[in-house]
Amino acid sequence: MKQSKLFPFSHEFSHGMTLDYSYQREGLTIISNYTIAGDMSRVLFPKANTETPSRMTGLWETTCFELFLKNKTHNSYIEFNFAPNGNWNAFQFKEYRTGMSEYSGLDKVLITLTRGQREINLRAIVHLKERRYFMEEDFIDGNIKLGPTVVIEDTQNNISYWATKHFTKKPDFHFEDNFGLLAD
Repeated sequence: MKQSKLFPFSHEFSHGMTLDYSYQREGLTIISNYTIAGDMSRVLFPKANTETPSRMTGLWETTCFELFLKNKTHNSYIEFNFAPNGNWNAFQFKEYRTGMSEYSGLDKVLITLTRGQREINLRAIVHLKERRYFMEEDFIDGNIKLGPTVVIEDTQNNISYWATKHFTKKPDFHFEDNFGLLAD
């Protein structure tokens, strides 16, 4: 299991929270764990689902957990969005922020949220069915880069952006240098 800390782009709305990410891979299944520690009463969560969680757009506009996957040998990459209420989405980009389409190479996505007074843990299990860009050999050869990120909206509607690294003047989760982890 690989672990990493995520850092806010700016500390202005981070409210002293800390964020940890860990993942493990079993074949083409990626298990991501995001843990936020701090005053959870300041975090705005999407409304709970009354129906089965489903694929939805615009999840990143409020508190949302994300994962970017990129094969170093290709220009394309995939963005996964995981909402605390279980909704999700996945997009494929042909190149940096261009050629976006809905990613259909998923078998299923399972999201669970555990909430405490001072900590939350979101676990997202992604079962990939498409091997075109994420073949087993690519994982073994260290060609897959991961970019775990989180958007946190606070109860005053301020947004903080969290990633393993920030290299741009504005928050930009799509910038490849921000993909700070190599898959194994």
